[in-house]
Amino acid sequence: MSIQHFVPAIWQNALEESVRQKQVIANRVRSIGADLISNFGDQVLVHSLDKIHVKPYPPDDTDDHSVVLTVDHGAYFNFFVPDVDRSQRENYGSIKKHLENSAERLAIEGDHYLVQKLCEKAGTKITMNRPTNADQICDFIIKFFAEVVNKAGKDIDISVCIPAEFEACLVHDSRFSIKNIGNESLAYCCGIQITGSWDLTDKALAIDNKTVAYAGKVARLTAYCPEKGFSDGVKGLYLFGADVIEPKKVCVCEFI
Repeated sequence: MSIQHFVPAIWQNALEESVRQKQVIANRVRSIGADLISNFGDQVLVHSLDKIHVKPYPPDDTDDHSVVLTVDHGAYFNFFVPDVDRSQRENYGSIKKHLENSAERLAIEGDHYLVQKLCEKAGTKITMNRPTNADQICDFIIKFFAEVVNKAGKDIDISVCIPAEFEACLVHDSRFSIKNIGNESLAYCCGIQITGSWDLTDKALAIDNKTVAYAGKVARLTAYCPEKGFSDGVKGLYLFGADVIEPKKVCVCEFI
């Protein structure tokens, strides 16, 4: 048991990357300013990525779409390993599974928070009958997509986030497809990008990916020797926050 040579940066980088890979909804929006996060309550100025417009000078201040994102949520984690120093020498050794488990829980916390934030900030809120089969789900996705386009305009990059059970129902449907773009595999239904989430059970979201910002970082990571037992402990704090730059480009649908 030894923590004398503990290097937090090595573990932080691995954990943050694992959290990012395991997130669902947060991976469909902009990742912003993680390097600027140090403490709870930190703020990051986020500007819109809308299409650039050329207009007469002087500019109209109302055209400045920006928001101050506040890091207002955090999740604490803690686990034990036989020997911290040995795990570092062995390229994480026994720590790898603990990091993956921690990342999975942190990813769930981040996605759950983001869904709540999107539902709160959505500029458009509608109700529709809950679809019960593949045909109805496809019809719903098309209608929901059209609703956002009509409200926000055509110059948007929309993802429709649906309950995970809906996506499972579509997997063997001819209208469902998977496209590999870079290192990502994206799901589509009727040509519309979709994302299935277990955080969505009685609702769905349609979001313009450019207008929602999420920031998350492992801000604290410490190794310690517990008073009892023969293992080393590792504890840390994951801080995150999110905001919507243009609410009109986020729509939430409650099922009835």
